Amino acid sequence: MKKRGLKMEQLSLLSKGAVPEEEISVDEILGWLLNITVGLLMVFMIASFLFRTDLQDALDSAKEQLGVLGGKYGYIINTEEGEIFEDLEKALMDLQRQKLLLGLEQVLSDVRNSFGLTHFGTTNEEGEREYLLSDILSQGKVINERFKRGCVLANQAFLDQQQMKRDLKSRVLLKKGMVLNKSSVEPSLVENPEVVTGENAQWLSDQISSQVKAIYADCCIMQRTALAYLMEHQEHILMDVDLNKQLERVLEEASEQEKLRRISEFGQRHYQHVKSLFGKQNVPLLDGV
Repeated sequence: MKKRGLKMEQLSLLSKGAVPEEEISVDEILGWLLNITVGLLMVFMIASFLFRTDLQDALDSAKEQLGVLGGKYGYIINTEEGEIFEDLEKALMDLQRQKLLLGLEQVLSDVRNSFGLTHFGTTNEEGEREYLLSDILSQGKVINERFKRGCVLANQAFLDQQQMKRDLKSRVLLKKGMVLNKSSVEPSLVENPEVVTGENAQWLSDQISSQVKAIYADCCIMQRTALAYLMEHQEHILMDVDLNKQLERVLEEASEQEKLRRISEFGQRHYQHVKSLFGKQNVPLLDGV
């Protein structure tokens, strides 16, 4: 199929009156005019994204206008123009996604801070994340209120992870002035909130699911670090007397094979005992700890 539109040399000569009209077909002139129209539609799409609240609606409207051109003039969008439209559509979708990502990062930063991960966390020389908790304990008691509050909030949030994900999504949308659909009853900080496309809504859900798992893992690591510090530096305060006597008896009387099995068992029981001491101080630890 012959590509419609004028070459730049023809267009330049025509503007100067240097090309006889018979050298340029009506079909070529029509193609040139329609190319300009398509270009203007691209501009319209960008403007729609900037001034309208529904990106998908703007994209659909632009496609509809292209369809009107095709029906009215029999104009077929060539491959290059189709690719341009797709590239622009992708760029606008990516722009909305970047806004969602920024909102998600802001919300997750608040969540990590509320759980104590930001305050107690640091990065060592090897680039690994670790938690400095030496000042949260004294004589077997949790004395740091920030750590206590972080454990309580984390435990409350992770009791229902599905609800936690829904809450995070709502906070992201609220922060960025967006909603999931036009009829949404969700609160918004702006009068005409932007509607998130279906593809970007799914992307946001996937990102939140991944981040919730990561935050849960980090909370478990921080809380295990607190347990390890307690067991290493203040074990004499926390040892279960009855458990200690049982262990001493096993070490004296059991066979070597039995000793290994029972020591492992007593280790688990002691670990659970230390965990329970946190709970008795209203410092709940996550199930994964």
